[in-house]
Amino acid sequence: MKKNILALSLFAACSAHASAADTSFFYIGGGYGNTSNVKFSDDKGHSASYDVSKKTKRIYTGIRFNRFAALEGQYTDYGDPKVGKLDASSVTVLGNFGFTTDIGVRPFVNLGLGITAYNSGQNKKHKNEKDGRPSVRYGFGVEYTPKQLPQISVRLASEHDKVFMDNEDRAVNNPTMDLGSVYLGVSYNLY
Repeated sequence: MKKNILALSLFAACSAHASAADTSFFYIGGGYGNTSNVKFSDDKGHSASYDVSKKTKRIYTGIRFNRFAALEGQYTDYGDPKVGKLDASSVTVLGNFGFTTDIGVRPFVNLGLGITAYNSGQNKKHKNEKDGRPSVRYGFGVEYTPKQLPQISVRLASEHDKVFMDNEDRAVNNPTMDLGSVYLGVSYNLY
């Protein structure tokens, strides 16, 4: 009798975790990491790349629809990477696509659109004013949700914002800036 109750309890626990992975839920989290590089380029093939090491902070929230897809919103502060006088932050809406395995590991990719605000320090009249420009967010990572604690997820990811900058210098065609970061995040899952 005790063996049957133990077997039934084990089966119920495994079934609860498997069904939780298939249901939709809301999550909210935060991350901390490094701004790893900043790259500037244009259509003429000119580019400049800078290795930086500043702290990146982010807040993210979203809804997971199933084991494969989620819609997520993120605010990222790139931590004043000091490339010239650059100060950047972004707000992004993105799709998070991956696959949750039975052991709780979820490799994923991100793709989305956003607005990146930056102050290059070049505008003499408005030194503290940030210019908001459209950006594309892309990245990849892995997330882990332990079976014993399905309300908590831990994520390690690398993400980039490709920012379409203002063309103030007419000698440069379609300037872009790529901000890269690596971060570790923790989220709380609300079932």
